Formats: sequence, structure tokens, C-alpha cells
Amino acid sequence: GSEMCIRDRKNLLKDNLISQKDYDQALLNYKKINSLTQQARVEYNIALKNKGHTRIYAPISGTVISRSTNPMEPTGSGKELFVIAMDLSKMRLTINIDESDIGKMKKGQKVSFTVSAFPEKVFEGAIEQVRFRPIKSGGIVMYDSIVSCDNRELLLKPGMTATATVIIDRRGNVLRVHNEALIISPVEMKAEPGKSYVWVEKTALVNKLPMERCEIKPGLAGNTHTEILSSTCLKEGDRVLINIGKKLEVKDTRFSK
Repeated sequence: GSEMCIRDRKNLLKDNLISQKDYDQALLNYKKINSLTQQARVEYNIALKNKGHTRIYAPISGTVISRSTNPMEPTGSGKELFVIAMDLSKMRLTINIDESDIGKMKKGQKVSFTVSAFPEKVFEGAIEQVRFRPIKSGGIVMYDSIVSCDNRELLLKPGMTATATVIIDRRGNVLRVHNEALIISPVEMKAEPGKSYVWVEKTALVNKLPMERCEIKPGLAGNTHTEILSSTCLKEGDRVLINIGKKLEVKDTRFSK
């Protein structure tokens, strides 16, 4: 090979059978050939590695949800070929939580939700993760929460839109009033931070409203009702003000079932 030829040239130069110029030229040719050999070896290794990538295997076993490529179509790194769901018997639901409610969300809370495909069926799940990345939409900040749910009946399909309710807490056999009762007042009142009031119907008084203000200590607040933890002037059966129209409207206070 070239290395043997250089060795022979070196011996010839030692015996003064060739000139120094001939030897230097032979050495230069040897270095060029050696460099080309190294480059060819690198290109060969790259081609061999690429050959191993010509067969693409799915990273998991599951169900193909969508296909983004066609047979014989060129592909490359980063190109999506298929979307595969590993196990459709367990689904994840992404719900958006308003920033005013995100402080109440935590892992493990129960979630009930419905989908338009089955409007009368209520599905259940649990919060698996509360994410910290804020999502801004129209001036409102939302946060994603991931809900895991059972789908053994395969009723839920990827991409469905759900209407979800997160169950923060439950109260049973408590005194409650409509939420409107805590924000309505027949007369203008100065706001008192930390205090809550409702207006309770009383027997007609001369030159006075047929109701009086009652201070309460509110508890758990739901979509329509608020729990009353304690009050010295409100009891079950009292009628409280919830709306002002042509005629003052009142509604009974009852224990929840």
C-alpha cells in the first residue's frame, strides 16, 4: 500500500537513489490519499447508520389515531408520521381553570363531566396534575389541569369537548341561602370587609322596611347556594331577600338534602 511505498522511498533516499524532492512529493501524495481514505471511512459509517434508520418502528404498542404520511413519501427527523394511543381504556381530559379558582385545585380531587355525544351520561375522573403554565385568552388567565378517567366502555374518543365540574368539597345537612342573598340590599350600605349580611323578612314595621339586616358567617359557597356556619338572627324557614323588582322578592331558607 501507500505506507509501504513511503517506507521504500525513505530507504531509497537514504541510499541517495532518489532526490529529496521526489521523497517529499511521495510523502505529500501519501498524506492526501490517507486523508481521502479517512473521509471515505466516515462517509461509509454515516451511510451504514442511515441504512439502519430506513426501517421505522412504533415506540409503543397501541391504537393509531391519525396518519400524517403516505407510502413511499420521504420523511426526516422531527416529521410526524402517526399519532398512537397506548391504551384507550384510560383517557386524560384537559380542563381550563380560571385563575380565581386555581388556588382551590389539587391532585386527587374528583371531577364529573359530560360530553355532547352522551349528554345524559355523567363521567367521573380525578385531577392528576395541575400545571403552572398560564394561558392568556381575552384578558383572562387560565391554567390547565389534567384529569384521568376510566374509559373501559370506549365511549370517550380523543378530541371530544367536555363540560367539567371539579368537586372541591361537600357539605350535607347544613343551613344555606341563595348566593344572591349575600350581595343584595334594599338600601345603600357601606361595604364592610370581612363581614357578610343577608336581609331577613320581618313583620311590617311603621315607617321601616319589612325586613332587617342579619350578620352571618358564610361557609362553603357553591354555584347557587352558600353554607351558613353561624348566625344569631337567621334560622331554618326564614325568608331572605334575593332580588329587588317592583315588589321585594324573598325566598325561604332551607336545609339542604
